[in-house]
Amino acid sequence: MKLTVYFITFASFSLSCLIYTHGKILNFRYISRLRYPKAQEQKCKDLGYDGLAVLNTPEAFNYAIKIANIAHGVYIGIQYKPELGQALWDDGTTFGSDLPFHSPPPFTDPDKSFGRIIWSKKIAVGEAAQARPALCSKYNQTSSESTGSTLSGELQTTSRTVLFVSRILSFQECAVLCGMTSDCRAAEFNSNLFTCTVIGQYTSTGQSANPYVFTYMRQTF
Repeated sequence: MKLTVYFITFASFSLSCLIYTHGKILNFRYISRLRYPKAQEQKCKDLGYDGLAVLNTPEAFNYAIKIANIAHGVYIGIQYKPELGQALWDDGTTFGSDLPFHSPPPFTDPDKSFGRIIWSKKIAVGEAAQARPALCSKYNQTSSESTGSTLSGELQTTSRTVLFVSRILSFQECAVLCGMTSDCRAAEFNSNLFTCTVIGQYTSTGQSANPYVFTYMRQTF
């Protein structure tokens, strides 16, 4: 049985139902006026944001696609860091391995130093060759949106990355943990052992019945 569910997750493990965020949790702002990336970054800060948007979760990326006109490219918060010799998100975090890049990282060319979403709904890193629209965001928010579905039983996987295992009391808290972990793509709650296995990237071949296990399958990019 598969049931679609929506979660807003909080550090205190509170839980609420959600239909749309309307930008209240994913605090982004789309700037339609064309500017070069440094000017767009400063405009974001002038508007009270931390800078150009960091899109390191599936929910953030998919929300950005909804609110931005990406037809001619939109600048986002990826920049080349000379002191590190590579590009990173502007909040200092590295790229998730399943981010939808046009060309895969690492990005080590100082002449291709800014990130943008392109028309194909992929992320590209290149030159600041022309003025474009931009997306702003706040980086250190205490809450995040997580969207996914509930699966009765265990995932059958040919490969998977276990990020961590935690003792926990309920499936809802397990889903909250997944939403708070940017690399989480699924989480299995075992009601017999009271454990939550937080899973990163995986390749699934279906599901296997287990009366004690419920799996939260987070949406992907």
